Amino acid sequence: MRILLLSVLLFTCFSCDSKKEITTTSSFFSLKSYFKEEAKLKAGISLLKTVKVDAKTETQTLKAPNLEEEFSIFSNFDINKLAWVDKYVADSTFIDKELTKISYTTTAPKLKIKKLDIDFQGGKVSNILIESKTKNTVYKLEQTLNYQPNKGYSIKTSQNTKVANPQIFEIDVEFLKTD
Repeated sequence: MRILLLSVLLFTCFSCDSKKEITTTSSFFSLKSYFKEEAKLKAGISLLKTVKVDAKTETQTLKAPNLEEEFSIFSNFDINKLAWVDKYVADSTFIDKELTKISYTTTAPKLKIKKLDIDFQGGKVSNILIESKTKNTVYKLEQTLNYQPNKGYSIKTSQNTKVANPQIFEIDVEFLKTD
């Protein structure tokens, strides 16, 4: 249980920006809006959450969790900030006039959100992939977040610091159907 709480705390801390952008825009796909809606749609479900920190693994079933809290790590990677409008390049893929993918890639090396991919099937989101990298003189942090609305999500974080051994954190969450 301690591993689970510690890892969730670490992920939450590292996923938040210390610089808050107050002004937003809706130039890009809104992760905040999407995950707010997902939390409503999935209200009452249970989660099977597996947390792995280096070689230690812990699994827990969460019944009726606070999904807005669970999804907040994804919402925190929303790129709809007025200052970032010209910092991302969008590439859309269409098959037979149907949108199948939107990819956003940063053009600014200092931004931590490097890539955001949203896949669609039948006009609905089928997968969201976020790649984030932060590097400074003290640590290097790489995160990959993957969300599949019908299955669950995974978060993988690799952390290298000058004061501690490298660590790998992984969270895998499966959506469980309610009875």
